[in-house]
Amino acid sequence: MRWELFMAATLAALVQSTSAALSTHKEAKLNIVKTTVEDGITVDWVTRESQGEIFTPPSEPPAGADIEAFGRNLAARPQAQGPEGTVPIARVNNDVPMKQPPLLHTENYSNATELHARASVRYKHWYATAYQNNENIGGGAFISTHRPFLERDGDFSLLQVAVVHERADQPNGAAKQDQTVEAGWTNYPVLHKGGPILFAFYTTNGYRGQADYVGGYNFKVKGWFQQDREIYPGMPISAFSVEGGKQEEIEIRYKLFNNCWWLYTMGRYIGCYPTSLFAREGVNPKNTLATSATNILLYGEVYNTGERLTTTDMGTGRHASEGWKYAASMRVMKWVDTNGQEHDWSGFVHADDPARYSIMPRFQSGWQGWHSHMFLGGPGAGSVGA
Repeated sequence: MRWELFMAATLAALVQSTSAALSTHKEAKLNIVKTTVEDGITVDWVTRESQGEIFTPPSEPPAGADIEAFGRNLAARPQAQGPEGTVPIARVNNDVPMKQPPLLHTENYSNATELHARASVRYKHWYATAYQNNENIGGGAFISTHRPFLERDGDFSLLQVAVVHERADQPNGAAKQDQTVEAGWTNYPVLHKGGPILFAFYTTNGYRGQADYVGGYNFKVKGWFQQDREIYPGMPISAFSVEGGKQEEIEIRYKLFNNCWWLYTMGRYIGCYPTSLFAREGVNPKNTLATSATNILLYGEVYNTGERLTTTDMGTGRHASEGWKYAASMRVMKWVDTNGQEHDWSGFVHADDPARYSIMPRFQSGWQGWHSHMFLGGPGAGSVGA
């Protein structure tokens, strides 16, 4: 079976809007050399060194990565890129509600659908999650791509990885909070009205606020270091799985390397979150994400903004039991121990409400090209009387 990843933006669709002399980015204070508009997304091309400290990515891809994935699909065109020595920074102009995490369950956690009373579903997040509760320095999976139906513009649907340090130390002796680096794809009109995009996210303080060097999406806040000249958080995804037909996916993996949490996707390390974000103001880095993670999660999430249970799809809108070519999938699920050794996923799963969004694991399957994998998804209230 031939696995095909894809370039997550149609580079030919870039339209130049301005080509200016060096200027200053209004929010991030970055030197802009050129500004373009791609599929409704404004991209500032900035000199890499204007981001501050320069970080160097790993020289080798993760074990098992599809290193040919984008060499065969990158048809870079001059009009689609900034000048040599610049990198893309996608503007985020909207106010974005704070992201929320799934609970860090233990294996004996029992499902409690009754907690999700209909009177309290507004602004609720629904999850179908695979957990690996081991100390680690990263991991991820190949994640199928889809255009999930959204009932409301305020809703979102995503598939992602989250690398978590639970109860990390905080500055000035404040209460311990979870810290994360996250990435995947999301269909979220608040971020982009044109369909699913690649995203990155981090929090240093347990999702308690979005601010520079504290946490937030993509380039909305300072923190992310952009390395790659073509692939970046906020870029639109252009290839999607066909129900019953050709399946598309992106590889999403994090790796802690040289004081940065590097995101690997589409055949390359595209950028990173510096570890200095997670151990500020004299905090000992040993009990923070600056040194390692305590958990890693792979999951689907739906955000419910209406008063009633949403019919927003997770993945394809098909339940996990419908399997390959119908449900969403994640394969070659791996985590990396603190010695750098990769392991097949062997944890457990939890769905907040499996009648609406379900998950079916097949960990350590031994299947070539699949290894630990799972199917997940569902139609929300579309499958049950609301």
